[in-house]
Amino acid sequence: MEYVNIRLYRQRDSALIDGNITGKQGRFRIENIAFGKYFLKIQFLGYQEKRIKDIRLFPKEPVKDLGTIHLAPGPRLLEEVTIHGKKRPVEYQLDKKVVHVSEDLLAKGGTAVDVLENVPSVQVDIEGNVSMRGSEDFQVLIDGRPGILSGNDVLRQIPASNIEKIEIITNPSAKYSAEGTGGILNIILKRKKTQKLDGIVNLSYATRNKYSLDALFSKKIKHWTLNVGGNYADRDRLFTLRNEDRFTFTDSTAFRETDTDGSVRRQSAGLKGGIAYETAHQLVFSVDAEYGVQRFEKEFISHREEYSDIISDKMFSRTGNFIDKNNEYYELVFAIDKRFDKNRKLSFFTSFSGNAGLDNQIQKDVETDAEDIIIRDSLFLLQNIYNSRNSQALMQVDYSLSLGKKSKIEMGFQARLKDRLERFSSGIYSPETQWEVNPEAFDDGSFSQNVNALYITYGNKIHRFSYQLGMRGEFAKRMYQYNQTVPVEYIYHDFFPSVHLSREMRNKDVLYAGYSKRIRRPGAWYLNPVPQYSDIYHYRAGNPGLIPEYIHSLEAGYQKTIGRSFVSLEGFFRLRKNKFTRIRTIESNAVIKSTYVNLDKDISSGVELGANMEFSKNFTLHTNISYYYYQIFASMSNGNIEKSSTNLKVRLNGKLKLPAGIKFQASVFYSGPSVSLQGRRKAMFFSSFAAQKDFLDKKLSVSLSLKDPFGTAKHAFVTETGTYYSEGEFRRESPVFGINISYIINNFRKEGNPKKKNDEDMGEEF
Repeated sequence: MEYVNIRLYRQRDSALIDGNITGKQGRFRIENIAFGKYFLKIQFLGYQEKRIKDIRLFPKEPVKDLGTIHLAPGPRLLEEVTIHGKKRPVEYQLDKKVVHVSEDLLAKGGTAVDVLENVPSVQVDIEGNVSMRGSEDFQVLIDGRPGILSGNDVLRQIPASNIEKIEIITNPSAKYSAEGTGGILNIILKRKKTQKLDGIVNLSYATRNKYSLDALFSKKIKHWTLNVGGNYADRDRLFTLRNEDRFTFTDSTAFRETDTDGSVRRQSAGLKGGIAYETAHQLVFSVDAEYGVQRFEKEFISHREEYSDIISDKMFSRTGNFIDKNNEYYELVFAIDKRFDKNRKLSFFTSFSGNAGLDNQIQKDVETDAEDIIIRDSLFLLQNIYNSRNSQALMQVDYSLSLGKKSKIEMGFQARLKDRLERFSSGIYSPETQWEVNPEAFDDGSFSQNVNALYITYGNKIHRFSYQLGMRGEFAKRMYQYNQTVPVEYIYHDFFPSVHLSREMRNKDVLYAGYSKRIRRPGAWYLNPVPQYSDIYHYRAGNPGLIPEYIHSLEAGYQKTIGRSFVSLEGFFRLRKNKFTRIRTIESNAVIKSTYVNLDKDISSGVELGANMEFSKNFTLHTNISYYYYQIFASMSNGNIEKSSTNLKVRLNGKLKLPAGIKFQASVFYSGPSVSLQGRRKAMFFSSFAAQKDFLDKKLSVSLSLKDPFGTAKHAFVTETGTYYSEGEFRRESPVFGINISYIINNFRKEGNPKKKNDEDMGEEF
């Protein structure tokens, strides 16, 4: 038989020495083996495992011929029957939720952001910004390791087809970096390790110039495993924005109405590859490299009408804005994994990464009449140029030791070094002054942050009760300088405990609870006080006085299993101290300044209901409902502020198997109103639909999607201070129709006779 799996183990400690697969005639050969005693494992789908013991190699007998080996059929072999099991789209584990990406039809042809639109504890707004339980500060890991790009940038560039699963960790243990108050999203990429060439190629198109192409290939040759992949995407999207602003001054009230129409274009291309070598002594060396480029273009035209209660004449103007952002990034990762025996494992990895960006913004204002006819050209011309360069070095060592069958201790060290250089300049043209550089809007600065950490966790299981205790200590040093001023140094150390508990019931239900403390450290964007104008009416400036934000998170839940269905009810309490948030102030000339301050605290407490109900073999409904009470407490210069709101988020995702092998999926999402420090957000609702059909023995699949067909996705908000009131509404392009074509090479096909399945291999649907 061909493709039978052969593995050779050392008899003394059961260490894997080498392996191979049989050729067309069922023959195999393992060479360059040291003298000693060994045993052989032979495995093939649908047959009983065969063991050949007491294989001895000595100088007098360096070659061993095993002759003809017979395999017995498996005791549970199902003749001429093809059985397909399926994974739950979302699995609830002790300290995380695991989302299986292959089950989501709506994500076909998209990115990790599209996957997250349909998962619990995560929200995606209509502009594609991701948050976890209401916080946009979260950490993204790729195969358990952090990268150079920020959370949302990473998620926008990873093709959904390259993702095996996503782990949502809302209450991380002390093993993980304490950065990210919202939690951790761990993206697990596909890495197949069969002797055949595995691969997947995806091509997608959506209405109004949205294209993407990506491919991923993997090959194992004896001890070597090779991975290579690439992606290209070009997505264009329309949007509209409507604003009505009111400014109240001592002797007058001014009004400004703005209608904006524009488009956003995101382009990206990347290559990545990796090679791993596994020795005979369970030692694995691996090297991974990635290089990519990104381009972001935003072009929009704003029509503006201004008037006041003391001036009867209205002023009309039109602003043209073009923003071009280019980014280039790279990453190199070297890792070593050593398993000494079944109880001890040591892992080490180090990475070097960086990115360089150039942002260019050009804005032109002209005065018009009520019919949008130009009266005066070059009323105002603005050009912003922003250069940035980031570099990061990361080193991590982890050691795990099993103390018996049910207890385990883990410990490790991590060092993370970040450096950033930035240069910003703003040029202004007006008929009176011509071109000049705005001296108040010039920055030549640097930022560095070094974090060193030690952690230890201990876990044990006593009968049906399991627990894990952890402690992490971090020492951080931050250095910031702008425009050749005196560098500002900030040194601090913190301890971050974590506790996870679970109790398994006799009926397999699980009761669990967890606590963790985390931190958010302000970066250069939040600290830099140099003004950066987006137009003549708006500018932002950071706050060098910001201090770190801390969050204490407590969760408890119960999981009820009903056949292949389950229901999970979680309660959570999150206390965030020193939260830094954006505030707006109005200057005398009706210019809006945005900056950041530390709040006293905010509190979120509520429940989250998750359910995956299989009503029949053809219909499954996944439900996630989050209901919580949100409170803000802030001490401001104009007095104390206390706000609260009751928030509701509902997500329904139904999957239906139709005749002719067609799969259909429908998803609806509702987000209720909420409050912020200086305003509130209105409710939002939208829906999406998708269908998929497989061909060529499931090697080729074609999926169609329709997103927001009713055009209900909009972001409506109100901002209100003592002298400023604004109502706005943002709408994205809708509906969007897309098609995705995927072709699979080997890696989703079973070895051996496809018509014969062993019921031990029913864990996946292909």
